[in-house]
Amino acid sequence: MKGIRGIYKDMDKSLLFSTIGLFIFGLFNIVTASSSEAVERYGVSIFYYFSKQLIILGAGFIACLFILRTNLFSWNRNTTCILTSLWIIK
Repeated sequence: MKGIRGIYKDMDKSLLFSTIGLFIFGLFNIVTASSSEAVERYGVSIFYYFSKQLIILGAGFIACLFILRTNLFSWNRNTTCILTSLWIIK
């Protein structure tokens, strides 16, 4: 298995940085669009939706690292099991 540095070296850097930029842009849009609704309707902090989205983004990042470190052939071997698990979760 490759280390994180090996994976980063093989990545398309322009796609990586544009994706990170869009994530940051989306997080700021969530703050500006939903902060007043969070305070008025639910009585919570203006960063309520921002923090929820940030937690989900962090979980997705951890899942991404796990997927990048996994060998492609093991995904191919376990396709039926993975799809069945996703169907059950749905």
